[in-house]
Amino acid sequence: MKKWSSFYKICLVVLLASTHSLSGTDVTTLNNNDPLPVYTTQYPYALLGINENEYIKSKHKTQKPSHMGVTITPFYQRSRCGRNTCGEKAELGDLQGQWNMLALLNDTANTNSLPCSVPILTTIGNNLNTEIGLVFGASSAVPSEVSSIGNLLETQQSQTLLQKTLGYFNVEGRYNKRGVRFVLESVVCGGFGFSVKSGISNISFCPTFVDQTSGATAYNPLAPKYIDGATTNVSSTSWQGVTQAITNNVMSQLKNIAHAIDLDICPYRKTDMEDLYGELFWRHPFQMNKKAHAGEWPKFLFIPMFVIGGSLNVAKSTAPNVAFAIPAGNNGHNSWYVRGGLSLDFYETVNFSFAAGYTAFNSKKYKRAVPSDLYQSGIFPCQVDICRKPGSNYDCSIGFNSYHFLAGSDSPLDSLSFYFQYRYMSHQKDTFSLAQDSSSCNATTYTAAQLALFMPGQLDCVSGFSVQVFNIGFNYDISPNMLLGFGAQIPYKRKGAFRSTTYAGSFEFTF
Repeated sequence: MKKWSSFYKICLVVLLASTHSLSGTDVTTLNNNDPLPVYTTQYPYALLGINENEYIKSKHKTQKPSHMGVTITPFYQRSRCGRNTCGEKAELGDLQGQWNMLALLNDTANTNSLPCSVPILTTIGNNLNTEIGLVFGASSAVPSEVSSIGNLLETQQSQTLLQKTLGYFNVEGRYNKRGVRFVLESVVCGGFGFSVKSGISNISFCPTFVDQTSGATAYNPLAPKYIDGATTNVSSTSWQGVTQAITNNVMSQLKNIAHAIDLDICPYRKTDMEDLYGELFWRHPFQMNKKAHAGEWPKFLFIPMFVIGGSLNVAKSTAPNVAFAIPAGNNGHNSWYVRGGLSLDFYETVNFSFAAGYTAFNSKKYKRAVPSDLYQSGIFPCQVDICRKPGSNYDCSIGFNSYHFLAGSDSPLDSLSFYFQYRYMSHQKDTFSLAQDSSSCNATTYTAAQLALFMPGQLDCVSGFSVQVFNIGFNYDISPNMLLGFGAQIPYKRKGAFRSTTYAGSFEFTF
């Protein structure tokens, strides 16, 4: 009987974990706009709940334990720029490469045999060649560097300046995301518990296309100089005529080209449920230096934590022909993750925490646009069934929490707490392949011509990303079982991702 009595006492203490603070364990996603979603303004690694820790430290009196905790967190996120995979500042529509319009054009008059024939691309290419010929006149030969689409592309790629201007669009974007997220958590017994997270969000993306071709007029790559044993002598006026021909015949045809290749380039806005996350966790405080005398060793709680969880693809997948569609979830990919960490909660000062995790995603087959030319970037003419095997996520965090840091001041701010956290996440490169003979995706049969033309592997190079952020939060206890909080996620460094800033407010209660 005594043994069972001790067991129930242990369970009673552990149930106090949800009396005031939810764990808010971190999750990671596949999305470079919101890779580290904010579910609460509370310190994520107040692992066993503030009240229990303070009770163990004899700063709180015991109370009737609660079995459940709920957090409701409205949030707003925005971004106007980002960094590409090389870490260079880029417009939101250019994170995986500027839109190279010249690389869409066919370099042949007969496209009927091509796997994804788009006649307008041949027509535009022919019109461009004709106007370039008029620039030099009937009495002068057209320089070989601009005499065909293929040669024009090689000239474009021959100079760093031209690689960012000649025939390129910059796609500026205004991204906003707003919604509300929910966390339900319960501690069962012996340090074990579970939590469920989800939300609903409205995402909008408004693009602006900026033709960069005019920037190429300042540098004439065909000015008089010695090239391959022959001299070229193209005046600045003629070169300006070439760039103007590209603007007139290619860049001005963006909407017509998009319509022909079935690409929706309109502003995007959609409201949807976010993916559902569920996890099981274990956490327990151990008293360190419990019998130490004052001035010998600091007393603190050592709190290890282990989590295993996963996500269910509740959110809808994006349409493959919508250029600026951003999924509310992992775009149809389920995930599973493990995470471990520890906290050091010093009796008289602050709580320091560290955690690290790993997330994996399942493969999925769907239709999407893929490159059909080595020089294509940003916009592609062909949509095919591909198998995407997402790379894994690795993440870590370190931070501290100062609970009731003004306690004893006899002011209304006695119940105010503050936390700060640094988080890092790296998403490894995805693997894109044609869905043929795939063990991960349902197979699709392709012709030899399709296999030779489509280059989904080029997408691998720009699929990885990494982010570093700072999370801060101020939380105020309005009762023993209710809390109001305000927090923010501030971007620090990133590669291949949006520079998103998130603001959130939380209402947390237990019962």
